Amino acid sequence: MTRSPMRNLRRPARKALLVGINQYPTSPLRGCVNDALMMGSILIENFGFTPGADMRLLVDQRATKQGILDRLEWLVDGAAAGDILVFHYSGHGAQVPDRSGDELDNLDECLVPIDHQWDDPLLDEDLGRILRTVPDGANLTVVLDCCHSGTGTREFGPPVPAEKKRLLPPPDIQFRFADKISIEDGFAANSVTMTSYRNMNLRRFARTVEENHGIVITGCRDHELSNDAFIDGDFHGALTYALYQSLLQGGPGQSYEQWHDTAAQLIPGYQIFDQNPQLECDGDLARWRLFSTEPTAVSSVGHRAQSARTQVVYVHGICEHEPGYSDSWWRAVHPYLPDTPFDNRKEVLWSDLVTTTSRGASLKDPEEDLKKILCDTLEDRAVRAAMGAAPPDAAESGGTRAVLGIPGVNCIDDFLKYLLDDSIRQRVIERFEEVVCPLIKGGNRLEIVAHSWGSVVAFEALHLLSEDEQIPDGIVHNLFTVGSPLSMGPIRRMLIEQAASGKRPRCVESWVNLDARNDIVGGPLKDVPFAVDFEYLNLEAVGCWPPLFNWACAHSSYFHRDNKAVQRDIFGRHINDGVIGG
Repeated sequence: MTRSPMRNLRRPARKALLVGINQYPTSPLRGCVNDALMMGSILIENFGFTPGADMRLLVDQRATKQGILDRLEWLVDGAAAGDILVFHYSGHGAQVPDRSGDELDNLDECLVPIDHQWDDPLLDEDLGRILRTVPDGANLTVVLDCCHSGTGTREFGPPVPAEKKRLLPPPDIQFRFADKISIEDGFAANSVTMTSYRNMNLRRFARTVEENHGIVITGCRDHELSNDAFIDGDFHGALTYALYQSLLQGGPGQSYEQWHDTAAQLIPGYQIFDQNPQLECDGDLARWRLFSTEPTAVSSVGHRAQSARTQVVYVHGICEHEPGYSDSWWRAVHPYLPDTPFDNRKEVLWSDLVTTTSRGASLKDPEEDLKKILCDTLEDRAVRAAMGAAPPDAAESGGTRAVLGIPGVNCIDDFLKYLLDDSIRQRVIERFEEVVCPLIKGGNRLEIVAHSWGSVVAFEALHLLSEDEQIPDGIVHNLFTVGSPLSMGPIRRMLIEQAASGKRPRCVESWVNLDARNDIVGGPLKDVPFAVDFEYLNLEAVGCWPPLFNWACAHSSYFHRDNKAVQRDIFGRHINDGVIGG
């Protein structure tokens, strides 16, 4: 029998060894375990690494010399061209007298495992012996966020309190079975206290990795200090934290050179001014896309839009909103937008135009009638959703009438003013145009993300903009309507004349509609009567428990940081569609 050629194909491996040591018997550190967990989060959330069989985490008492060497052997075992191999070390580093006579300064660099012995150190030569087996064509990435143990722990300024993460059972055991690693967002502050030095000449380690066709990033230059610092509410290595923030800004599609350069620029923002991370590798490897074996894409002349010209505009729904309301969502989605600069996000703020005129004011008869119609529509949707998901006996018990928490019902007056007061409607649409028109005139490609009742604002405003002959066709790459009340008959009947037919605005290239399960505000739009191009219905309401009756949570679930089905597979895929490097 002939063997199928498919059996000979081997999927490239993705393997990582992460080491973090805080609990040294002398000169303990505080941020190294956080560093290892953070690097694990980077690899899992952005680069397709899988916790368990393909990743090893060694922390504190388990990070012995033999343990590190054994797992380095595991890391490179069977490596082939196309494989992605990562070794991240965060802990002390040291220098010992050179015994082989191959170092000009008569010193050998060594890492400092938990059971470090000066007469049997873990040398750069040990590292080189193992790494020499990595073949050409594989990506070997080594990140060394190291400390010089001889400096001990040095406090600068007043002590800074820090909450230690509970790690029960030991974090490497947790890591083996984890679905993901969660790194909580810090709270920005300029209160940074350096608690320990990571002072080590890493030139030998860099040379060892570079000679074996690898990529190495070290914490600082020769004779500089690499810091263990209190940053954004917890202890971290400045290098690892800067790499994490650099990834959020530049996305996973950037090159090693870009990743390193941005991290180096971020470190002074932590009030650390004497640390310059180093990237050591062959020049061609520096231009590889992160944790891949391919170079970053080069922009081609004549492409319809430069990636740096992509601007994402968010339009909020009813209830009061302050500047920065979309920050948490932008941090969650940006890793999946490698070609969109972090600062290319704008917000349309319009809630102040309706809340100041509607709150506390008595409603006129038409407003009262419309309010009742909209609230009844939402309540009916809530009842139907509950009936569809509740146990069989719930209807008899009356449980499905528990329709509490209808999203935005307390702010419904805001939108009544928009629908019934032409002057307010005009002012809100002008607020949209004030953000969008300068971007269009600048030749940018726009992505409009309109949530809830803001989708009505965006839809009408884009139709009015399309009447301007100077607005190019398709300048808005995607219009995303998210949890949109355009699905409600009373809203459709009150659209402006230009939008009443449901046609896609001329300036919009693609219309994408999203609706989550149990989101009673949103719903299907395609062909009823709207000319939607892509529609995603019955999406999981991520982060909502219990899912039943939790209407408000479902309505905001699209923007939850763990909702990859939306952030990566819908927003990321459609925004990257046609973008250079996407």
